[in-house]
Order: sequence, then structure tokens, then C-alpha cells
Amino acid sequence: MFGYNMLSLARLLFPVPLLFVAVNRITSPLVVAIVVAVALLPIIFPGKMLGRKPGTFYFSGALILFVIGAVIGVLVSYNPLESLPLFLTILGSISLMFVVANPTLSPSVITKTVVAAGLLFALYFATQYAHFSYPLENGRVATIARAISSIFPAFVIFTPHPNAAATFLEGIFFLTLGLIHFEQKRSRLWVLVLIPVAYGLFISDSRGAALGISLGLGLWAFLHAPSAWRPPLAMIGGSLLGAIGAALLSTFFVRNSVVSPVVAWAIHGFGGRYALYRNSIELLRDYLFTGAGLGNAFAMVYSRYQLLIDVPFLYYAHNLPLAVWLGQGLLGIIGLVWLVVRFVGLVWKVERYVPHNPHRRLFRAAWLGVTATLTHGLFDAAQYSPDYWTMPLLFVLLGLTVVLARRALRLLPDGTSGENDIDIRWKLAAGAAILMLAIAFSPKIVSQWQVNIGALYQTVGELAPDDRRLPRVIALARAKQIFEAVLSIQPENSVANRRLGMMALDAGEFSLARGYLETAYRHEPFNQPTLKALGYAYLWTGDFQHAQEMFRQVEFRSRLLDELRYYSQYWASRHQDEFAAAARQMVKRLRH
Repeated sequence: MFGYNMLSLARLLFPVPLLFVAVNRITSPLVVAIVVAVALLPIIFPGKMLGRKPGTFYFSGALILFVIGAVIGVLVSYNPLESLPLFLTILGSISLMFVVANPTLSPSVITKTVVAAGLLFALYFATQYAHFSYPLENGRVATIARAISSIFPAFVIFTPHPNAAATFLEGIFFLTLGLIHFEQKRSRLWVLVLIPVAYGLFISDSRGAALGISLGLGLWAFLHAPSAWRPPLAMIGGSLLGAIGAALLSTFFVRNSVVSPVVAWAIHGFGGRYALYRNSIELLRDYLFTGAGLGNAFAMVYSRYQLLIDVPFLYYAHNLPLAVWLGQGLLGIIGLVWLVVRFVGLVWKVERYVPHNPHRRLFRAAWLGVTATLTHGLFDAAQYSPDYWTMPLLFVLLGLTVVLARRALRLLPDGTSGENDIDIRWKLAAGAAILMLAIAFSPKIVSQWQVNIGALYQTVGELAPDDRRLPRVIALARAKQIFEAVLSIQPENSVANRRLGMMALDAGEFSLARGYLETAYRHEPFNQPTLKALGYAYLWTGDFQHAQEMFRQVEFRSRLLDELRYYSQYWASRHQDEFAAAARQMVKRLRH
């Protein structure tokens, strides 16, 4: 029996070498090829590797699109080696999900193993907090955490970001709650496990995690409430979520409204990410179909083309849908949305039709853990941050949801719940295909595709490593050619005008840049790179009044002033005294 369990556990470990390589950013071609092959064995040969035929996977189509998007994200990246580790993490996480969804071990054993790993991490995080380097964590919670953890000796192995720790522990929190209800004879033991997990969540001081946990607990309470209470509770909860969603959307689509500044202030208080979200949405317009590149590619693309600075500033989009779309393009975000829709459908089917039983309690814990993580992902996306190690747990929770749902649905008589989702899926797929064909030949869609390709060429031309200097020159020329071709058909295209204007600025053709950027400004008057680039075009052509008007709308004013001071020194060192004086004068204007 012991040997059988060890063999069953070993079958769950096929993806682990790949995840180790990915998280440690090992890019040796031979090593990568070997670990990818090992991780894919259970998917390619499930009968031999898992010991039996796999069950219904539910998320296959969504994950195929998701992986294809990730492949595209590596191929379009200006430096594919920078994008490879996150791609391998995605691949390993999906492989891990597959083996968890088709285990030879009991799902309860897998759940306990995952909770045990979470407990060890929570204890490590709680006892080593004072020994981690957290210069930005200075609030009351951090003071409490440091005071308590300072009594423990230092044995720092790695330093997890507090938000990454919260992302990891929120799923463990709900699995532990599930075990409390699943094994009522050992409920005290699991309560003792829950305490350090909850404490780890507390000292992470993550507001996104707090929101996810609150939503999960609210759903838990709703599902355990008496039937008569559920309609009013659903109405109150739905109204609250709808109001929050409408207020958030207003900040992106309703400019200069009464609502937007208020909600923007609230979002700023939530983490100062309002500008990042809005700028990321604007950046998406340039890379709508393919994304800008997976993983670390985001940092330089965002800095160069949205902030117009040549140093990395923010390393990920802090929002899961935005991170997926910018990293994996249109196919990636469709895969994510499809995955969420299928997940919600599966949860609805089990919760509605399956009678109460112990395994449904674990199922509820797993899907609430996924829900909390995805909710947190709306305000942060640790899975797409440098902390790639947080991604596998999300897919483990999805795998547990699948296997527990499969077991629960076996209790239903044949035909219960109207098992016609296959027909519905085919109808939806056919409708989506017709819609895509209808818009594929739209002139605006064609132009958008062309500017997407042009933006990719420009990104490679300006950001690719120096050892690709010749391809960079060719790529930059190709980008310019594509943008000019777009303008010959659609002269008012804002992306093509902005990109050509930025290229003209870099080439010192300031009057030409001004013309392109003025056209772009007419169509995107709130887009930060357009405002900033047009401000510089006005400044270098001597139009101080209009330059000041543009610069006053640019965010991060202190950084802009630093840039202008740099330009005054830059032009002076090249004996361009007129430009140096213009930069100094603009600093004086903006400071008053």
C-alpha cells in the first residue's frame, strides 16, 4: 500500500522539474527540452503515465488557446529569452493541473498535501518577516509582524514579496476551511493549521487578498444561509458588486466626470494603480492582437512606449486580464475568459444539482480558493510578476475543482441538469467564428492588425539586445514602412501617427514629429505618450505655450522635471545651447 501511494505521488511530480527550471529562470536549451518533455508525458501518454484513462477535463479548449497565446507571446517578444521562463511556468502549471485533475491518490490526500505545503510556507513567512528586506513595508501591520518574528532566528532561504505570499496563502486558506468541514473529527487540528495561514495573510497586508477572501467568505456564508435569506442577500451583493464595477469602469471610459476623480482617488488609495491600469489599456491598442511579449518584456515596453522613459519602471500590469492580454494577446485573453466561463458553469452545475456530501465541501473550498485568487487578480497579478512560483497553486486549485466536480457529478442520475452543454458550446463556437469572419475584413480591423505588426517591428528595432543590431535596423525601417502604409489608407489612425511621431522625435525631426503627433492628439487627447511626446515636439520647435499645456497633463510631474533637467545637460554637452535653454525654461514654467 505504501509503495502504491509513493508511486501515485510520484505521478504528480512530472511537472515539478519544469517548474523548478522556470522559476529559477534556467534557459539552457537542452535542460528546457528535457524538462518540457517530462512534464508533457502525462498529457501525451495519460494511460501509461497516470495508470488509467483521464476523465473529462472541462477546460481543454480554453487552455489550448491560452497556451497558443503564450507561444505567440514568446515569439513576438523583443527578447524571447526574457519571456521563456514565464512560458515554461504556464506550461508546467497546466501540466500540474492535468495530473491533479486525474490523480490515482484521493483528492482529500492531495488537498492535505497542498495545505501542509501552505502551512510550512505560512510559518516561514511569519517567523522570518523581520529578517526579510522589506524597505517599503512600514505600516502598523509590518511593525507588529517584525516585532513578533524578531524573536525567531534567521534562516532566510528566499524573500517572497508580501503580495505574492498573500496570493499563495489565500487558496490555502479556503482549502483548510474545507478540511475543517470535511474531517469534522479532526476539525481542531485543521483549525490549528488555519491560524498561521490566516496570520500570514494578515501580515501580508494585501488589500487585494483581503477583497478576495471577503468575497469568498461572503459566498460561503450565502451558500450556508437559509433558503429564505438567499434572494435578498443575492440582491444586496449583486447591487454592491454592480455599483463597484460601474464606478471602476467609469474611470476608464468617462473622462473628466464627477465620478471618475472620486473613484480614481479610491483606486489610488487601494495601491496607486489607477494610472497603471489606464495606461495599460491604452498600450493594448498598439498590441491588440498579439500582445507585447510575455513575462519581463512588459517592463521595457511599458516604460518606452507608455511613459517615454528608457529604463524599466513597472514590471507587470498588476491586473490579471491586462497581464494576460499584454503578454499573450487576443488568443490568451479569450482563453482566460473561456476558462473562467467554463469554471463558473461547472461550479453552478455542481452547487445546483449535486446533493450535500463530504466531497462537495472540498469542492466548494477549491472553487472558493480559485474565486478569491481571481478576484485578487483584478487588483494585482502575482502570477505574472517576477514571483512566478505563485502560478502553479492557481492551477492546482483548478485541478482539484475538476476532480472533485467529476466525483460529485457521478452521484447524479443520467440526464440530470440537461447535459447539452456540448451542443451549446458548438453553437457558441460557430457564432464566434461567424462574428470573427464578419469583422476580419473590416478596414479598421485590418488597419489595427497592421499597426500591431508595425508596433512589434518598432519594439524589436528599439529594444532588442545589442547583439541583434542589424536586425534592429531592418525592423525599424519595416515599422516605419508599415505605419506609412496605414496612413496612406487611413490618415487619421492615431496609433500610426503617434508611433511615427515618436520615431521622428528620436531622429531629431521635430517639425515632422509635431505634425504626426498633433493628428494623434486629436483622436486620443488623454493618452499619456501622445501628450508627453507632443509636449517635447512643441518644446524643441520653440512653442513654449503649447508645450506647457501638454506637459501639465502628464502624470508623474516630478519625473518629467527630472527628465527636462537631464535634457538641459544633454543638449549642453552637445553644444545645442538653444535646446538646453528651452529645457531649463520649461522646468521653471512647470514649477510655478
